[in-house]
Amino acid sequence: PRGERIILGDVGEGDREEIDLIEAGKNYGWKYFEGLREASPPPPGFVHQPPLYEYAHGPGEFRGDSVTGGVVYHQTDPGHGIPELDGLYIFADYATGNVWSLDLDDPYNTVQRLFGDTGIITFGYDPSNGDVLYGSNKNSAIKRLARTSEREFPKTLTESGVFSNLATLEPSPSVLPYAPRVPFWSDHAVKRRWFSVPTPSGTITYSRDGNWAFPSGSFWVKHLDLELERGNPATARRIETRILVKNDHGIYGVSYRWNESETEAYLVEDAGADLIVEVDTDPGPGQSLQEQILRIPSRAECLACHTPAGGFALSFNTRQLNHVAEMGGLLQNQLQTLSEAGYLDAPVTGIGLLPRLARADESDHSLEFRVRSYLAVNCSQCHQPGTGAPESWDARAHLTTEATGIIDGNPENNGGDPANKLIAPGSENNSVILQRMMGSNGFARMPNL
Repeated sequence: PRGERIILGDVGEGDREEIDLIEAGKNYGWKYFEGLREASPPPPGFVHQPPLYEYAHGPGEFRGDSVTGGVVYHQTDPGHGIPELDGLYIFADYATGNVWSLDLDDPYNTVQRLFGDTGIITFGYDPSNGDVLYGSNKNSAIKRLARTSEREFPKTLTESGVFSNLATLEPSPSVLPYAPRVPFWSDHAVKRRWFSVPTPSGTITYSRDGNWAFPSGSFWVKHLDLELERGNPATARRIETRILVKNDHGIYGVSYRWNESETEAYLVEDAGADLIVEVDTDPGPGQSLQEQILRIPSRAECLACHTPAGGFALSFNTRQLNHVAEMGGLLQNQLQTLSEAGYLDAPVTGIGLLPRLARADESDHSLEFRVRSYLAVNCSQCHQPGTGAPESWDARAHLTTEATGIIDGNPENNGGDPANKLIAPGSENNSVILQRMMGSNGFARMPNL
């Protein structure tokens, strides 16, 4: 960097990430500080060197969970590169995919979000021309930081052509409804889903236990409503509609936010958005109004969960579709419908013997199986080999519980208590997976979107 400064990205534990200017003899606070927050009382005489910049954990335009330290952008050729970034420190967050610039010479250390990507683990320079490069472990790619024209997406949901009637959410003829057996956690949002595959130009490669493979041009739609009086469907308000698209390079997602009159949904910018909705959580005598924060994910945050290892389209697999639901005007097992309609690369037989997941309220299944189903749906897209996430446990449904490593397994972060395990038999307080689900005892909530 200019002036031979050393800039460090310092990954926090459970609350803050930070960028530090490294100077000889300074103490940057571990383990007593995360950013500016005191994590534990420091010893007498301790002098803490504060960070240049800190940010909190969680989803959002200026938030994340694991900082990736970067490099300073140098404009070496006036006719090449991005001159407005000259002298700025470029860094990212591995989890949320946010890429930022930090002005090292500004006394306020101004930070701007530049764009989003996924799985960024390192930054460097192209030795041939000094361009900034970065590497991603999500798609095993090295990418160049360059100015590009903004990708054009339909500005409204109407323009997308997904629905033939926006008022009723009647899908276009090539778009069919489907329903997963176990819905993802969505903080009380009510969801409806549709899909489209470009038949006859492509078919889905079926697998009993593994991920299905989808032809380029396939897409999935998820629409979210929120009941303003919890438990009263008549009070549902349209919030957001998401579209996930498979292309030759992987997958991408965009979101549309509904207007107050619920007549149209408009494209949300790349950084995503946060909505605050007032909800009556306990309808009846004496209202129980609470503000609920709803996160419309950034395009990079979409990719944080829709991973290659997770199969991209997380709810479109054997275990999730192996049950009766309406699809294409037929009320029967969805695997049967897909097979008979020619969506799959080969006929599926013995459907009654194929595995499926179980909802939490299906008491005819064991509690262990229902818990495993929930974890498979909400956690396995990251918690399995090959995702870049810590491999302390594996949430995939086809494994035995012993093979998942969750019982008495050691978490990546035990919160400073060695008694904390992934699942500590007989102890809710020491079971980190449960504490993460509740966002309690100092653990960030998971899933985080």
